[in-house]
Amino acid sequence: DGRGFLVMMCSSVASSVAFLVAPLAGAVVDATICSASSLTEGAGRESPLAAVPGEAHAKGSTAIGGTGVIGVAKDAWPPTEETWDFGEQDVGSDGGCCRCCGSCCGTTARCCGARQLRSRLWRSSLLWVDWLLGDGYGQATLLLVSALALIFAGTGVWMSTAGTADYNAESFEESLWMSWGLFFDPGTQTGVAASEHISVKTVAAVFSILGFLYNLTLLGIIVEWIRAIMDRWTRTKSRVWCTDHILLLGWSEKTLFMLHEILEGMAENSQNDPVVIVADRDPADMRDEIRQYFIKIWQGKFSSFDRRWRLLRSLHIRAGLIHDQDVLERANASWARTIIILGRDGNPRHADLETVRNTLALSSLQAPITGRILAEVQMVEKAKVLKRLHPMTEVIHARSAANHILALMAMKPVVGSIISNLCSFSAGEELYAIELPELEGRSFEEACHHFKKSVCIGVQGTKQVEESHNTRIVLAPPKERQIQAGERLLVIARRVQDVEQSRDRKWHWRKRQENHSFNQSLTMGNRAPLVAGSTALFRSLSKSASADTDVVAEELRSPLVIIGWPADLPDMLSLLDEIVPQGTIVHLLSEKPEEHQKMQVQNMKRPPKNMTLHHHVGPRDSQQTLGKLPLAEASAILVLAVAQGQHLDARDGLQIADDDDVDDDTLTSDSSCLSILLQIADLLNMQGPDLMDMRQPLQVHGKLPEKFVRHQSNRIICELLDPRTDQVLTRNKTLCQTATFFRSKALETGLFTMAASEPAVFNTLMLLMSPSCPSLQAVPVGVYLSRAGKVSEEVGCGKASGDLGKYSFWELASMVRAVDQGLLVGWHRNDEQTEETPEVCPEENKDVKMSWSSKDNLLVIQHPKHRLDA
Repeated sequence: DGRGFLVMMCSSVASSVAFLVAPLAGAVVDATICSASSLTEGAGRESPLAAVPGEAHAKGSTAIGGTGVIGVAKDAWPPTEETWDFGEQDVGSDGGCCRCCGSCCGTTARCCGARQLRSRLWRSSLLWVDWLLGDGYGQATLLLVSALALIFAGTGVWMSTAGTADYNAESFEESLWMSWGLFFDPGTQTGVAASEHISVKTVAAVFSILGFLYNLTLLGIIVEWIRAIMDRWTRTKSRVWCTDHILLLGWSEKTLFMLHEILEGMAENSQNDPVVIVADRDPADMRDEIRQYFIKIWQGKFSSFDRRWRLLRSLHIRAGLIHDQDVLERANASWARTIIILGRDGNPRHADLETVRNTLALSSLQAPITGRILAEVQMVEKAKVLKRLHPMTEVIHARSAANHILALMAMKPVVGSIISNLCSFSAGEELYAIELPELEGRSFEEACHHFKKSVCIGVQGTKQVEESHNTRIVLAPPKERQIQAGERLLVIARRVQDVEQSRDRKWHWRKRQENHSFNQSLTMGNRAPLVAGSTALFRSLSKSASADTDVVAEELRSPLVIIGWPADLPDMLSLLDEIVPQGTIVHLLSEKPEEHQKMQVQNMKRPPKNMTLHHHVGPRDSQQTLGKLPLAEASAILVLAVAQGQHLDARDGLQIADDDDVDDDTLTSDSSCLSILLQIADLLNMQGPDLMDMRQPLQVHGKLPEKFVRHQSNRIICELLDPRTDQVLTRNKTLCQTATFFRSKALETGLFTMAASEPAVFNTLMLLMSPSCPSLQAVPVGVYLSRAGKVSEEVGCGKASGDLGKYSFWELASMVRAVDQGLLVGWHRNDEQTEETPEVCPEENKDVKMSWSSKDNLLVIQHPKHRLDA
């Protein structure tokens, strides 16, 4: 009702005026009483306030008019919160001095009325401003009062002018309507004729501008309010309206590597599968970090019309707690094809507990999970827990595999480089699992000769076999073994074209078969359980397969230097103990106390037997501390990444990650490792310029250097975590040539993606590194030639140099089969002039004969029972 609206407006104005007038009225009353007190004193009469007893003046203010007056120090104006006092004003001990102004007037209670009035007005104005600006109702009141003030002010000013013919200035209603029109509609001023008096036009222009600014402010507030409501609805009410999607839970430095591999796989197979990322971060920050990462990788390599950019823009990024059921339901986790749970950095125990919590949240959803759950763990003990929480959970333990590859790169650089290359994202040798019906019934030797530019290394059978850890994979099977129906061949090739089969028969762990998802195997019947990538997999079953019988490790009896103490260093030491020769001395430098270091070594399940540990305590980035280590004599120097946001647990000496420091910890760790690397390079330069010529150059993860340095007496391996550090390396060639950079997180992500896409390829890589299975080894070519009777034993063992003759790939493969039933996959030629890189599945014609020397090595898959003695 119109009248009701007017009543409401009048009530609002009355309440606002009352709110403003009330404190002012109180202050006026107080001032009036104070003035009356002064007048009575001047007339020779005693003030009524003198009757106030002195005991009541405990807080330093006088009761005037029944209200509390603020007592303010003499030199503390304007008053602050500390000087506000709501008690009674204190008086001097003599009863005649006022502590408010410091004056002594001869009466028991004398106060400066003007100062009290200003103090009260100051406090009232502060409270009034705080309420108007800081409270929602106060802001609405301020806007309403401002609008009414402008309208009524415009009315009064318009009535003071001569007015116009249409709006008489003598009429209050017409003036009020004109003021409202100028306030609400700036076009009202155009109705004023140009011939009107200057005062009329000035009033119309001024109040039209003021009204326009007010309405702009009001509309802006309304827009922001609506936007806040929409944003809140987006956060709390939005859902992922898609099914059969890939759901990534969590955000870490592995997320970018994982996303890169997924997008590359979908781009190669012309897919548009939705990818959803859920993490407890701001979506704008995540999207910006993703965009910057892929711009550095793809810009200049792919055109702006490439479908990779469209896939990148179609990502669904959501913020929320991963273990929150409402967040998971709104991400449509129940209908996701694959759910990937990446472990966070920090203490392994805490990281796995968070993974268990996330899996428990998925298991408690109202709608059951229809897809697979791929969870990364750092402690193998948590694998059984995750599988019991949800039957569709597949546990991947990639950290131990990455540690084993790092140990191989330190002690067996050729083997470690090849394994790292097989796990890479970039171009290079990759594993394929293919099914060829035309080879059914033929022998494995015939299958090997079927591939011209690739190497067949094994078979994925249909039944369980020995030495396969329940994977149905047979590496280097006997040459007379027949290929059965439904079996797949495991092939190493540089590119997919080298497999030389029709496209509908090829299967790559990153490629999708027709009518199959990106991360599904060729057929569900061929799916095999993932082998547990634990530390036990990479240990020898017997002493005969230990490191002291290894051909390559026999030459590396120099000390080993490890700088840094990450949380999983005991597992890495166990893996190193299986590779190093017996009696190897390992120097450990860490900032942890020596008793904590020894405590963790004693708590290892298998104490080191082949190596002796020497503990060093001190700052690992101190050149003085680094100078005490035997850097020049070391066979390998490992600079390991250590989380900076960690503290020691006093109970067991474990490193606990601080949650506040985990996000930026990877970049800080890389900065520390690079600083240590440069200091080591300076120390080696000071100890001898020739030593720097013997270091191994940069090996970018997934790509071997152009020249693999033959001298390995001073290899520096630096671990990096953050993908942003790669940009520094690509722009600094001098830094690239200083050391081998081991990107552990990228390697772990590659293994994780491989396990999610094709378990057979993941299992094959795990078996290639396991000493208890047929594994990849680098053996001098002279050993096989001497055992085959082609050369003398002195020449074969390298005691006498010379040319060993010319042999083709197939001739060497036959010798390897005859000597130890191994399988030749490539070689590493140590030519002083060419310094070739390790070569797997050689591109040359396998029938062409090449010259060989005693310095060349063959890359062979050897059985543990027939492994050659050094």
